[in-house]
Amino acid sequence: MKNLWWRRAGDFLLGTVAPWSLLSQILGTIFFRRSWPDGRAATLVAFAAFALIVAIGSTLSRNGQTPAQRLFGLRTLDLHGGEARRSQQAVRGACHLLDILSFGIGFLWPLWDRRAQTFADKVAATVVVSASEESHRERKSP
Repeated sequence: MKNLWWRRAGDFLLGTVAPWSLLSQILGTIFFRRSWPDGRAATLVAFAAFALIVAIGSTLSRNGQTPAQRLFGLRTLDLHGGEARRSQQAVRGACHLLDILSFGIGFLWPLWDRRAQTFADKVAATVVVSASEESHRERKSP
């Protein structure tokens, strides 16, 4: 369980935080000629970059996996065990703001939640599992 949590943390850092930070710097430089503008402009740049990262990640998702999830061997499923749709991936990605705005408690929630869901997973009706565990389950089913 904790191993899965660390892989999920790596997925979020590599798939969202790193590109979000880089894209924020690029957008700030392009539109404001500063890597990080002041005041409301900074908020606008941060939200625009986050929205773009979520859109790109959900658009590139296939088989219930974003590119970063493929790298970390994770898969997002709906609550019925089917692969998550791109729209669910997008909602889940956008709702990670809830995990952030809760001072990180949403990211820790899977450590004691029965389904190991973050707040974003609960809103999007998804669960994250190990891709190898999922493929093992598929081979066992008749």
